[in-house]
Amino acid sequence: MGSFLNGKSVEEWQGAFDRLKEIPQGKVHQILRIAIDGLEANERMIFLDIACFLNGYDKEEIIRSLDQCCVHANSGIEILAQKSLIYIDENNKIWMHDMLREMGRRIVIRECPKNPSKRSRIWCHEDALRLFSQNSGTDAIEGIKLDKIDVQDLILNADSFKNMKKLRLFMMDNHVLHCGPAGHLSEKLWRCFVRNNNNILLS
Repeated sequence: MGSFLNGKSVEEWQGAFDRLKEIPQGKVHQILRIAIDGLEANERMIFLDIACFLNGYDKEEIIRSLDQCCVHANSGIEILAQKSLIYIDENNKIWMHDMLREMGRRIVIRECPKNPSKRSRIWCHEDALRLFSQNSGTDAIEGIKLDKIDVQDLILNADSFKNMKKLRLFMMDNHVLHCGPAGHLSEKLWRCFVRNNNNILLS
């Protein structure tokens, strides 16, 4: 699949996936799973971050956010594009086909089907709220996305971050916040969030 789509246009890329839909679902998933399982650890991490959080974001923003987390984002993104697991549009935004995005999320769900707090990534708003309200964060969590929540409410539950030693990315209102490879967001959310140049940074 990757060699066939390498260098093709977005329209050709989309058309190839549309044709894949005509193949029995089990075989399609098998083809895509082989491509994903063949990724190195760095590329796999980026693939799952995009599938769970960053689909449709600007390429430079993704690189900047992931590089801060000690992820080699630039080279990893190029490899994913070469393998046709993502594509970059004319506005420099990175996109992943719905089939691949769903497969990536299924991989994360299978890490612990019954307990989201023991998965590496939490993108469902309800799961994230439950995690904070129950103070059930674990050291398995690398990334969290919250849609909308009052910052003061989040500060009240800041102790929930204490056990998230591997937390790299924290997203709120579609802004990507870098938490560092060890996750230190529990100190009053690093004295709350500071908005700078249209990006939310931590003071």
